[in-house]
Amino acid sequence: MNNLQLASSVLVDPRAAFEALDRQPRFWFALLAPALAHVAVVLWHFGVVDYAWLTDELVSATPQLREMTPEQQAQAMPPREVMMWSTIALVAIGLPLLRVLEAVYFSLAGKVANVQRSFRHWLALASWSSFPYVLAVLAMTIPLLMQDGDKTTQEGLSVLSLNQLLFEVPRDNRWHTLLSSLTLLHPWLWWLGVVGVRAWSGRSWAFSMGVALLPMLAVYGGWALIVLL
Repeated sequence: MNNLQLASSVLVDPRAAFEALDRQPRFWFALLAPALAHVAVVLWHFGVVDYAWLTDELVSATPQLREMTPEQQAQAMPPREVMMWSTIALVAIGLPLLRVLEAVYFSLAGKVANVQRSFRHWLALASWSSFPYVLAVLAMTIPLLMQDGDKTTQEGLSVLSLNQLLFEVPRDNRWHTLLSSLTLLHPWLWWLGVVGVRAWSGRSWAFSMGVALLPMLAVYGGWALIVLL
């Protein structure tokens, strides 16, 4: 399979995709395409947003900023270019780095569980199991295409986040960051990891779920516990 065939197969027949990747592991397309797509949306957003309105929204939603004088608030908010490039750096570096960290975990877990695959294999699994994230990025363009697209916050772009769809907790709520980081697609991405581990290990569904879901349970379970405490 070429990259486009793999992308299609991951969406409709993931086991076949992972069997193809087991024979010929590759990851660059799946690793970089979601990050580059997200960078493009960030550039679009900062190109059209009313930045004065955006900074006012950020100030009103942040308790620490609300307590400052207008002069202090103006100094605390970075210029448009600084905020744009810092967001781009976070996306362009952060998303691929997450995939690399997942691959490190899978590599260590594979050694412990005697699933002998190279690090290249595990990076391919981490990258392709997260590839459907591009659908969430495509959904981010919907607010920008609306008539009031210039009045959209960065959180407002994440139309598939649980916070946007279900909870709508404000920015100063302690659950805001966690609920905004989870999207409607996350269970699908996690399931693809399970399918990949099962295809490569030949083990049971229970084994595959344990290996693939352990870091997600640790991260989000620990995050929820910290918020609760």
